[in-house]
Amino acid sequence: MRRAATSVTLNIAEGRGRGTDRDFARFLMQARGSLYEVVSALHLTAELDYLPAQDCKEAVTLAQTLASKLTAFAQKLNPS
Repeated sequence: MRRAATSVTLNIAEGRGRGTDRDFARFLMQARGSLYEVVSALHLTAELDYLPAQDCKEAVTLAQTLASKLTAFAQKLNPS
């Protein structure tokens, strides 16, 4: 989960550094993929009782909001 969460921010940073909107949009989608990995891990932590289900549910809701924002931003950068 830590690796995936770190990958979200690192992909955004790398994409921004690439210099073109098209590349940035591609890296935003990679960040979204890593975010979905985090969501999957959160579901597992709730299923395995590592964290309270309510805490995981709240984190998943925040992650879904972020995923929507990443998608919208990528589409604005590269509307193809």
